[in-house]
Amino acid sequence: MEALLTAVNVKKTYLEGTRRVPVIGGLDFNLYPGEYVVVMGSSGSGKSSLLYLLGGMDTPCAGSIQIGGGKLEAMDETKRALMRRERIGFVFQDFNLVPHLSLLENILVAGYLGTTSRRAVRERARELMALVGIEHLADRRPAQTSGGEQQRCAVARALINDPDIVLADEPTGNLNGANSRTMLDLFDTIHGRGQTLVMVTHEPAAACRAQRVAYMADGSIEEFAFPDHVASEGREALLLNWLSERGW
Repeated sequence: MEALLTAVNVKKTYLEGTRRVPVIGGLDFNLYPGEYVVVMGSSGSGKSSLLYLLGGMDTPCAGSIQIGGGKLEAMDETKRALMRRERIGFVFQDFNLVPHLSLLENILVAGYLGTTSRRAVRERARELMALVGIEHLADRRPAQTSGGEQQRCAVARALINDPDIVLADEPTGNLNGANSRTMLDLFDTIHGRGQTLVMVTHEPAAACRAQRVAYMADGSIEEFAFPDHVASEGREALLLNWLSERGW
C-alpha cells in the first residue's frame, strides 16, 4: 500500500535568543490510508512540532514531507494553505473556536472555505454535529457549552471538508476523565468510518486505542505496533513495558 504521507530525514531547529535548539533531527515517518497512529514522548520531545510539520503549518529546516504526491517544502504559503484546507483537519487542545460564533457557525466557517456549495456544507455540518452528539447545541456559543462539547465541535470542524488526515494535538488535554473517554470513543468511531488519524497524547490508555505508537526521543522516532492477537485489556501493559524500556 502506498503511503498517504511520507516524511524523510526531516529536521527542525528553533532559535532561542542566539542559540539554535534542535528539536527534530533526521526523522523518518510514514502514514498509510486508514491508519490510527499516536505520537508520544516526554515534554519538549517535539511531538507538537512534528504534528505542525506534517500538517503544513510549519516547514522543516531540512528533509522532505510529501502528502499525496506534493512536497510541502516546495509549496509557497498559498499552496500550503490550500493543501491544509483540502487534505488536513486539525483538532487542537485549546479548541480554538471563534467565541462570537455559534457552534454551527464555527463548523460552517471552515466548510465555506472549500469548493462545495453552501447548501451542501450546511447539510454536512448538521450531519457531523449529529455524529459527535452536539446537534442540540447548534445555536449556542462556545462559552455556553462545556469543554467536552467544545472539543466535539472542534472535531466536527476538522471533518467538514472531508480531509485525508485528521491531526489531533492532545485533544483530551483540557478535558476531565468522563469527557476524555467520550472524546476517545468518538475518535474510535471516526477511525471506524475509515478516517486516517494522528493523535499526540501523554496518556498510555489513550494511546492503546491506536494501531501503533510513534515514540519521540532525541529528535527521532521509534515505533511500536500492537499485535493483532492481543485483547484490549492487555494492550496497555504491553505498551507500558515497551515505554519503560525507553525511559518513559
